[in-house]
Amino acid sequence: MSRTKNSPDGLAFERLLQAQIALLGKDRQHLLRHYGEADRESFHKLIDCYVHMLQACLDRNEAGGMLRPPFVLIGSKVHILYFGERRLSTLTICYPDEADPASGKHSFLSEIGRQLLMRRERQYCAVKSGDTVKYGLIRKIEWP
Repeated sequence: MSRTKNSPDGLAFERLLQAQIALLGKDRQHLLRHYGEADRESFHKLIDCYVHMLQACLDRNEAGGMLRPPFVLIGSKVHILYFGERRLSTLTICYPDEADPASGKHSFLSEIGRQLLMRRERQYCAVKSGDTVKYGLIRKIEWP
């Protein structure tokens, strides 16, 4: 489903992206505590890159383009077909305070979340968790 700027869905989606940009700008220090102070540089690069992608999506929308980012957002459900398995696994990428790995909700700052954030549909991925690595294909992304 495509969303345009003038559709109710498109306006809500635009507000969501703007809210994420504002929150990530305002709460960086709080989020850094979840990420770990030891690797500040990679944390800031991750946030800067994500905000840049969100802003580019909003800019395209202002120019009359579609507002459906082709990548995993915070709040997205990611459906992955792991090689050697016959079913889709679904993970949700969320904020650290909402994370519950046992129910498939992973913080975008977690090892799994960082590996999936900003990935695209039909992109191959390696999802590492602890000592285990699973290889698969992102089959579908559902946006919030």
